[in-house]
Amino acid sequence: LPTNLKTIEAHSFDNCESMYLNENIPDSIETIGDYAFNGCYNFKCINNDSTGLNLGNITNINNSTFCGCHSLKKVNINDNIESIEENAFEGCSLLTNVIVSNKSNLTSIQANAFKNCGSLVELYLPASLSYIGPYAFENCTSYKGGDYQTYKDPETSEIKQKYYLSIPKSLTSIEEYCFSESGIEEIR
Repeated sequence: LPTNLKTIEAHSFDNCESMYLNENIPDSIETIGDYAFNGCYNFKCINNDSTGLNLGNITNINNSTFCGCHSLKKVNINDNIESIEENAFEGCSLLTNVIVSNKSNLTSIQANAFKNCGSLVELYLPASLSYIGPYAFENCTSYKGGDYQTYKDPETSEIKQKYYLSIPKSLTSIEEYCFSESGIEEIR
């Protein structure tokens, strides 16, 4: 994508099943419309597959932007992003990490945002978060929370990590079935 591009409109690459990017979404991008990459089954960022997809300078991840992008593995949520809208990453079955910094301005995760992301392990809920919509993490069977504690197993002496969900004090609403069928074992 050219570095002077500011907007990717709604449905721009909808159902381009084998689409991939050579580089990240450029910092010049301010808006990615609804369904922009919806159904791009094999979508990935080739040169940054291990470090994750950066999302330019957008402030919202709109409805179904990456819905059904099964090959997407890691996404970096920049500090500008305030909202992850409905179905934004629904069905991204290989998505394991959504990196959110502790300086994030993320205030809401809307309905079905990560529904059926069965490989999702890491997503930290920042102190700015005030709302999590219905079914947001439903069927995220590997998701145990974004925080972990390292400990030494008394039986094996192995160093292990125990994940837990840390609820930010700013959170005022967790809607129905939000974490239904997830892997959460502990809440703090």
